[in-house]
Amino acid sequence: MDEFFETLSMLAVYGLFGWGIYHIWIKPMVDYERLLQYKDYVEKHPNTLTRSGVKCMHCGSQSIKSWGKNNAGDKNRIHICNKCGEKLYRTKL
Repeated sequence: MDEFFETLSMLAVYGLFGWGIYHIWIKPMVDYERLLQYKDYVEKHPNTLTRSGVKCMHCGSQSIKSWGKNNAGDKNRIHICNKCGEKLYRTKL
């Protein structure tokens, strides 16, 4: 019976470790790659292009923030609507 609980606890530890790896490294990378690049965003949603830049395709807001993929200094940027919070597109500085 002790062997069973030892095996079960080891599986739980490995499972939590795998879950952490997935949510910390793999999922953000996959989510970033799924975002359209700027030129593709504008081509797919031509009505989002304005005289002063781009607007959100979901709510129409022109207030868009640029966040680094991993940190503030990251050259890989994610552009997010300030009003509705939707991730719109990605760029690279």
